[in-house]
Amino acid sequence: MPHTAWWSYDSRTLDSPTDVEDLFATATTTWYSNAVKAIRILIGPAGTDETRAPLQVDIDIDEGRAHVRWRPDDTLGFEEGAKPHHRSLRVHIQSDEPLATLEGADCLVTPGYALRAVEEYTETGARPGCLGWRPY
Repeated sequence: MPHTAWWSYDSRTLDSPTDVEDLFATATTTWYSNAVKAIRILIGPAGTDETRAPLQVDIDIDEGRAHVRWRPDDTLGFEEGAKPHHRSLRVHIQSDEPLATLEGADCLVTPGYALRAVEEYTETGARPGCLGWRPY
């Protein structure tokens, strides 16, 4: 089943889990007008809109961390053994909106596991099992 990924004012259809790596390469290597590279990516079934996307990934490749949220039950993903960060993560959502600030203690996923979680979601359509989940 195809999925759509939305970030900033861009979107892309993901026809298979193998498209996710290219999505991350494109979405996370752009410098936005506010000089921030961290980006929010929403992923949902093709044919829906981004407000209904169940998977949210806030990611900063340079910082080596991500915040992964399963929106239907408002749970936060964590990677086994991940240590909380002492700095907040400032994330670009859209160019005409202020940056979102996420607590470093909630950024418990490495970019590699965030990629794996999106691949798993696009394959199964279910909340990724490669991460643990806790209330947000």
